[in-house]
Amino acid sequence: MIESRLLRALVVLFEVRSVTQAADRLHITQPAMSAALRRLREAFGDPLFVRAASGLVPTERAEEAVQQAREILMRMEALEQSVAEFDPLTDPLELHLAASDFVHSSILPRTMQMLLAEAPFTNLRVQSLALENLEQSLENGALDFAVLPEFLAPQGARMRKLFEEEFVYLMRRQHPMSKAALTMEKLARCDHLGVRPVIPNRTGRVDQAFAQRGLVRTIRLTTSGYSAVADIIADTDMVALYPRSWAVRLGDAFIRKEPPFELEATSMCLIWHDRKQTSRSHAWARDFLARAAKRVCGA
Repeated sequence: MIESRLLRALVVLFEVRSVTQAADRLHITQPAMSAALRRLREAFGDPLFVRAASGLVPTERAEEAVQQAREILMRMEALEQSVAEFDPLTDPLELHLAASDFVHSSILPRTMQMLLAEAPFTNLRVQSLALENLEQSLENGALDFAVLPEFLAPQGARMRKLFEEEFVYLMRRQHPMSKAALTMEKLARCDHLGVRPVIPNRTGRVDQAFAQRGLVRTIRLTTSGYSAVADIIADTDMVALYPRSWAVRLGDAFIRKEPPFELEATSMCLIWHDRKQTSRSHAWARDFLARAAKRVCGA
């Protein structure tokens, strides 16, 4: 009989085509992942994966086995969830969450304070948000949740609104425009710092606002998150759209200005796959994360 953990290893390896990446996703060592692959090969009597220039390539037997393994794992999980009670004070639980650095810094400190008090045997594994394989990771169980803007949520995903975030322009206090009224024309003459892909469509909306005035902004630097933005702004005359909730905590070294164009707030949502909907532990986790976000953000 093939253990469920080996079936999960097979599915993940099929998706990432790398022993190292599969080990990272399953939170095990690379030798442990290699050992799992050896056991799978022995069980199926097939190499399952062969090396190629692009990485590991599945054999025909592997493609057949993965489809069956996914069905078995989903049925096993549904069966376990249908009968399992969950007591957060006594039951162990491991949750896998993907989110941007903005969400990490915004809600994780308070979330962990609450989690240690309410669910002492629950472990939270947080990773960076990767949109390209998000649906797949939710479907195969590698992720329990993701937190992201509502307009980026995969079609058909279960969703719960956590909080809304507004954005303001951030500049250093000694910036040439720090005491002047902010206009589109003045912004077009500035060097901008853009953040992608945390909210990729946000950049498009901003550029559209400039284009409607016949203006173009110059993005001198693009980063993948907000963690370094304030330090960069502090030492340059660049400007950046920045989360308001972070900006108000930066102190007197910075100036915050409202955008001179309409920029609606971004709804940040918790999403999960339908396969987790009836899980009692998952339902508790959904309610817990919503409460944690509300306490932090006042949503």
